[in-house]
Amino acid sequence: MLHDAVYLGGYDMEEKAARAYDLAALKYWGSSTHINFPLEDYQMQLEEMQHMSRQEYVAHLRRKRSGFSRRTSIYRGVTRFLWFCYSFPPLN
Repeated sequence: MLHDAVYLGGYDMEEKAARAYDLAALKYWGSSTHINFPLEDYQMQLEEMQHMSRQEYVAHLRRKRSGFSRRTSIYRGVTRFLWFCYSFPPLN
């Protein structure tokens, strides 16, 4: 099964990268998807994302990133594939 790569931005801290992944995963796949932190941590963001398309929300996440340029975050899983947690390399 193929998945499209979704760039979420570069992050200077592991927790920020994990939270960006969680928010994008929630937007793409809903509250039943696997996330890194409790769903209750994201109540405000869940309300916010209801008014945006997937593309708009990913752009919103990118604007909030740490400022690394594309593909230079040390937490590269977030910059490579949305469907992998930040700490896992892509499987071939």
